[in-house]
Amino acid sequence: MWDRCAITGVSLLCLIAIAIAEPPPLDALPLRSEVTQGRITWRFTEPARVGQFVNGDYYVVGPVTVTATDPAPAGGRNLSVLNPAPRDRSGQAFDTRLRGHDPSRVAALPIRMNPGDLLVSSVGTEKKSRPDLFGQERNFSPILSYSILTCLPAPVPPDTFRPGYCDRDMKLYRARDLQRWRLHNLAPVEETPDIEHWARLFRQPWLDLVGFCFAAAAEYQPQYARETARAEAFATLLLNLDFPPERKEPLLINFVQYGIDLWSIVRAGEPDFTAWRANGGHGNGRKWAIVFAGLMLGDERMASPSVSHPDFRFGMDMQTAFGKSWTGADVVYAGHMGLWKGEPAGREPSHMPYEHLQPREWPTGTYQYPWSSAPVTQYTGELYRRTVNSPVWVGIALAARIMRAEPLYAHDPFFAYVDRWMTEYDAPLREKIMEQIDTQNTRHKPGSNLDFRAERFHAGRARDPFVQNMWKAYRHALPPPRTPPE
Repeated sequence: MWDRCAITGVSLLCLIAIAIAEPPPLDALPLRSEVTQGRITWRFTEPARVGQFVNGDYYVVGPVTVTATDPAPAGGRNLSVLNPAPRDRSGQAFDTRLRGHDPSRVAALPIRMNPGDLLVSSVGTEKKSRPDLFGQERNFSPILSYSILTCLPAPVPPDTFRPGYCDRDMKLYRARDLQRWRLHNLAPVEETPDIEHWARLFRQPWLDLVGFCFAAAAEYQPQYARETARAEAFATLLLNLDFPPERKEPLLINFVQYGIDLWSIVRAGEPDFTAWRANGGHGNGRKWAIVFAGLMLGDERMASPSVSHPDFRFGMDMQTAFGKSWTGADVVYAGHMGLWKGEPAGREPSHMPYEHLQPREWPTGTYQYPWSSAPVTQYTGELYRRTVNSPVWVGIALAARIMRAEPLYAHDPFFAYVDRWMTEYDAPLREKIMEQIDTQNTRHKPGSNLDFRAERFHAGRARDPFVQNMWKAYRHALPPPRTPPE
């Protein structure tokens, strides 16, 4: 199970791996009339045989009928969906307050579950501004948390991952197949966060079927995908630091499960699912978690989703491209909505690629934001490039480089762009921007908080001190590639 088995012989961990290689007999599973996971309790018509996946989620050997959920559906909240799918708007079915709510996809009690079915149940909450996982007041989701119950035809080994929540094929992966030897044991840096904290944040399912993350679980999941990218960077950088294997394992299991779930969306949603496409900061993350999980599990198609599913849109890829910038760089930020198959994906001028133009030619956009009393005019592309996207891409690019996963990620402009962002001395460039742009009729007035000369706009920085310190320590001192144990 662990790479140290090959070194120390038949250790305790190896014996555990041998013990979990076979599924338990059916009568070894407990008979339960109800089961609780997270904030949800499911009650059955008759006692059913219940087992657990390696991440702690439950399955029942079916068929089984769920007669009640606690908390019960009430006031359009606490709703469940059987077999969610990205193409049928089932993500909007969990709460009547969600835009585009589809009552036809709500699983009405009693719910009959046959082998191969997967039930996702939600707990609702008040829609209000609340701190997200990075402590910012960003989450207004009406969903507090999700829990998942799976119905299988027979018991499975205890090291089995839960099937992805959109995987109707019910593909089963095993923790014994994780190639843990791929993880490095780098020295931690200053500002290294608590690895157990991040393992807990990825414990519950991050449902990600609704655009703009409007149905994200407010208790543990960010609503803004900018923070999704930050979370994925934190998790994978932590897993490559010198923690004991037993401290890495909970985060590894939970994060790989997260990647399996995202992969199930890719497999089920191509090519119609567009919730992760480039749109400001809302297309961030997701792809790296899939690549990481596929790499660790040895699944080549999962490890290179842009190759196996070339019609699936990942926002960070759409927003980076090779091309000549007005700065002289050979890689560019491709705008608010980026490029798709070489063509601009946006329609508004301010959403188009712009870095090939001199700043005086950059288009502006005028928007009415909920927090603003009047419409505002801004240089949307450059504003989002500098304050939203570029700083949060650093950790993912570094983690992929540390694990030598760039070929699997299969979008070289992303890595080249992050290197440009972190090395380009741009103080004189920001001066030129302010000399050329319209500072009188936009928000970017000299001396304002949107003056591009302000420190918050400069390149060469990651969003988080932990990532900044990791970049400084390891970008130009990458560890040697890992090789499998003999």
